Amino acid sequence: MPHPVPGSTLGIDVSHWQGDIDWQAVRASSPVEWAYAKASTGETGRDKRWVQNAVDATKAGIPIGAYHWTRPGYNSPAKEAANFVGAIRAAREAGAVVQLRPMIDLEEKPKAGTSKAATLAYVRELADAVEELGELHPVLYVGTNYSGVYLPDGADTGMPIWVPQYNVPSGNYDAGTKGPKWTNAITGDWSVWQYTSKGSVPGIKGSVDMNALRPGHEDAIGLGTVGWAPGGALALLGLAGAAWWARRKGWLG
Repeated sequence: MPHPVPGSTLGIDVSHWQGDIDWQAVRASSPVEWAYAKASTGETGRDKRWVQNAVDATKAGIPIGAYHWTRPGYNSPAKEAANFVGAIRAAREAGAVVQLRPMIDLEEKPKAGTSKAATLAYVRELADAVEELGELHPVLYVGTNYSGVYLPDGADTGMPIWVPQYNVPSGNYDAGTKGPKWTNAITGDWSVWQYTSKGSVPGIKGSVDMNALRPGHEDAIGLGTVGWAPGGALALLGLAGAAWWARRKGWLG
């Protein structure tokens, strides 16, 4: 499987749509080094395979993170955060080590009449609420087209950016590819690139989203900063997040 960005590490994101995943096969027979699985939607929705995906990925030794589908303008950010964090805690109670930074999936069109400023405020409030409930500050999944239409121009979301864009839908990129072709002031400083929805990975039936973690941006999702032991893991990840933020603001070289 070709890496679309030289030096990148590859990850997948999944949901119940992938059905029953053989995570041991994913680990043994593919270049996948990390994964995210859908945990929740809005104020009350939970992905029916989230807990099992998180537990099985943990058993296979694949670092796993959770993502949340947000509905800006329709709900309360605080209630969405409570649902998201509740889903993460449910997986941990079942034995999963959910160690990667949470991800907010911003794809749904905001409620009619919601301004660009209000949409930005919504996702930032959601991210802050997730952190206040004891999780790491999230990464934001948002496309170039979406951000150009529904967010203020050049807005600082306060989160690392995970951008979906399929320059080559099949995912078969040339070795010289460095990233998505079309970005704007929000998505240009991307940390994760979802480069195809047509990936093929042993252990997963059908297609799966493939993602490249930009070299040097490992802290953006907390990859490789902790071991598997519970307890101090979140504190170490918090330090990694602080380092990422300091670099973003120019406080560190």
